Amino acid sequence: MQHLNERIAVWGTKLFGSMWVFYIFFIWGLLGLIPSLSEHLRNIILLISSAWIQLWALPLIAVGNNVLSRTSEKRANEDHRLIKEEFNLMKKEIMINRENNKEIHRLLKLLHEKLSDETR
Repeated sequence: MQHLNERIAVWGTKLFGSMWVFYIFFIWGLLGLIPSLSEHLRNIILLISSAWIQLWALPLIAVGNNVLSRTSEKRANEDHRLIKEEFNLMKKEIMINRENNKEIHRLLKLLHEKLSDETR
């Protein structure tokens, strides 16, 4: 049941974050300005736009943001772990390269000495 609730919350959060819902609510709010509407209908529009939508949308968006944040946090932790592994591999490669460079310098020095001895 929790999985279904979280999916609905994420869906609702994404829906409320869309421009289409903005347009719908904007037009809905303008309906109350139509002069030919009865007072009763205006009160219903006002009630729905000012109280009802906020009462159910706010918790829905809050839960959806929490679920989306958890997903982002998991992704960030996984990225951090992979970057750390790559960093450790690079450090090992650098150490190996340093050792190889030392050995190359040692061999070059020996070769230089041997060539110097042969030319004497």
